[in-house]
Amino acid sequence: MHELRLFTAAKCIGPVHMPCTFFIASSHQDTNDLVTLAQAITNAWPDRREPVSHELASLSSLLDSTTTMLTSAQHPHLIIIEPDEPRHIVRQVIDVIKQSCIPSLVLIPDTLNKNSLCGQGVLIESRNAPVGLLASMLYTLDQRQPALDELQSELKILSAYRGNMSSEMNKIHDELQLASTIQNEFLPTQLPELEAWDLGVLFRPAGYVSGDIYDIRKLNDRYLSFFLADAVGHGVPAALLTIVIAQSIRLSHEQSGNAPFTPPELVMQQLNKHMLCRQSTTARFATAIYGILDTFTGQVQMVNAGHPPPILVTGPVIQRFDSTAPLLGVFATDDFEAVHFTINPEQTLLIYSDGFELAFPRDDAPINDTYIEKLSTLGRSLHNSQTTSSKALEQLALDLDTQAGSLHQADDLTAIAISGLKPAIARINAA
Repeated sequence: MHELRLFTAAKCIGPVHMPCTFFIASSHQDTNDLVTLAQAITNAWPDRREPVSHELASLSSLLDSTTTMLTSAQHPHLIIIEPDEPRHIVRQVIDVIKQSCIPSLVLIPDTLNKNSLCGQGVLIESRNAPVGLLASMLYTLDQRQPALDELQSELKILSAYRGNMSSEMNKIHDELQLASTIQNEFLPTQLPELEAWDLGVLFRPAGYVSGDIYDIRKLNDRYLSFFLADAVGHGVPAALLTIVIAQSIRLSHEQSGNAPFTPPELVMQQLNKHMLCRQSTTARFATAIYGILDTFTGQVQMVNAGHPPPILVTGPVIQRFDSTAPLLGVFATDDFEAVHFTINPEQTLLIYSDGFELAFPRDDAPINDTYIEKLSTLGRSLHNSQTTSSKALEQLALDLDTQAGSLHQADDLTAIAISGLKPAIARINAA
């Protein structure tokens, strides 16, 4: 390998005379030619007020990334490629320049392809270029370098901040994943299996955790309880409130005593009191539906506390059950009235959260009632085919995925389907 001789020219800047060095590197053995070129560049330097001094170095100093010579990498470098220079050495020199962010001007012979060597931050010019042009290009590299050094320093600081931020984001991600796991522990692990009834649930949080919570529980051989609540807000605060709600509902189940179940009116009264007594200066409220299904007769008693109206689908006909009670956690009241109705075979009761109002947006109305038709169609499909509630809700989930904005779901989505089966279908499912 040819030895590359490095010539240094130092110049004084301003009243403090700080040296600014540009390096001239070549494998040429005649240092007199390098001195002559350096002097010519110095004489052609655009700013004549800057005196110049010289020194020499070797190729190893440039190619060795640990050398102290590269501590002056903020100064411009002039690299002269000789016609007989091996191509791999040329590549190696350019790689060092780029990796070390050295401001450089590389002079190549006419035998080399200029376009094949061009790289970001490395200027390529002919060896026959005028000395005045070389001096101007090196001077320009020198003048712009302080700004680039400052930017590089700021990038290092930002990179350090980014590393810290990434660590914090990963920590938050892990904590939210754990919060999601904990919230899921308050949800049913599986739905009850009943001979004459088909049950299904769709539960899709908008983020890691949900402001919705539900429960479907077989209280005894005859009665089934169902519950859906939507806490105000989104994210972690709403999810924490759902845990308070879930605990209160479970406590109500345990306090039924010798009765087959606790009446829905009393369950809602206790939940409302529980939420009110735990509030501080910030009001936290929720909407909810709680009901009891007599699985022998299909009779239902249900309280709707400010929640979107459930719908009972009977073929092309739907019946809506509006709110019969105030929001939970707002008023100290016992006024929770239950409605009574019957779910007959081939009828489906659908209970859902208000997130469905935004789930099927239109250009003219982001909030619309398209979801009513979607849910009604789902209810009818359960009796027009051999599908189940779970499969129908899975199809609804696929439909939701095709909607505009589905990648950034606007609100939590929860739906519960309770469908009465024909006796023959019930026997098939039981078998």
